[in-house]
Amino acid sequence: MSTNAPLSFLQDRIEKSSKIIEPFLKDEKLCAGRSAGRSFHEIKQALIKLGVDGSDVGKSLLEEGWISFEEFEKQYREEFKEYAPSDWNDYPPLARLKMVWSILTNEKLKKSIEPTAENTSFPGISAEFIKAVKPIPQWSNNELLAEYSKDGSFAVHDELIKRSKGRYVVIFNEDNSLDVENTLNLLRKSQYQDTPQLYKIDGELKEVYRIGDFPLLLFFECPIHKDVILLDGYCDKCVSHWDVENTEHNVFFRMVFESNNVDFRLYKDKSLPELKSLFPQVWLQYKSLAEEGTLPSLKRKLSKPKQGDPFRVVGTNKTF
Repeated sequence: MSTNAPLSFLQDRIEKSSKIIEPFLKDEKLCAGRSAGRSFHEIKQALIKLGVDGSDVGKSLLEEGWISFEEFEKQYREEFKEYAPSDWNDYPPLARLKMVWSILTNEKLKKSIEPTAENTSFPGISAEFIKAVKPIPQWSNNELLAEYSKDGSFAVHDELIKRSKGRYVVIFNEDNSLDVENTLNLLRKSQYQDTPQLYKIDGELKEVYRIGDFPLLLFFECPIHKDVILLDGYCDKCVSHWDVENTEHNVFFRMVFESNNVDFRLYKDKSLPELKSLFPQVWLQYKSLAEEGTLPSLKRKLSKPKQGDPFRVVGTNKTF
């Protein structure tokens, strides 16, 4: 089916569903800024932005559960808000939007009931139980990503790989937590187009990962013993704990130890300003290396598996 006539296979469904919205919009102030058929356009635009076009792929996205009602509702409300007065705080009721969704997907929308401890309609049945018996292929993208982690379920990973078609969709925050919002966006786009390995967010380039790939694990060397990777800041060779967040202090301390025959235990707990005053020549060298961008690094990263060695440790040339 050609995509030159966007949403042509949904024309009748959109017309029917827009009639569910229109009777609700009887407020004169709201309607004054709306043209006839505005609801039709809003529903159509929401679907297009979710990746539903006039192709067979677009139809599959809608009818096979690739897009959740929650995703449609959020996108529709964005379209609705664009043409509503700035002080308009009301929207079509949720029940009407559910009816719209049932028409668009060509089936009755099952009521989603999430029991809680206070929900006496289902005594003894928890939300966790309902989720456990719900087949993973029926989970929404949000539900899958909520369970996605390096040690997560293989079934969740497999389902996300199918939905993403093996493309690059996962973005992580600086602390290696999942950037759910942008990952959801790329996951939707991956249904109908290739996705990039680098993606710009707020002017900053972010690396994008395939499902199953994760950022390299970050470790720190002991400032005294280069061959020791700290475990929660602890070195078993010098029997000491180090604050891995205090990078400047630790790098300077290593330079002191390498250029002076000192007992590190006498200086370990001194602050950076104190160390600078005690070892001024080292400080001058530190400043010079910092200006050149060649300060030693105490960071190590665990590389991706290569040549059968999943624990291969590599250095990093990043400066601090």
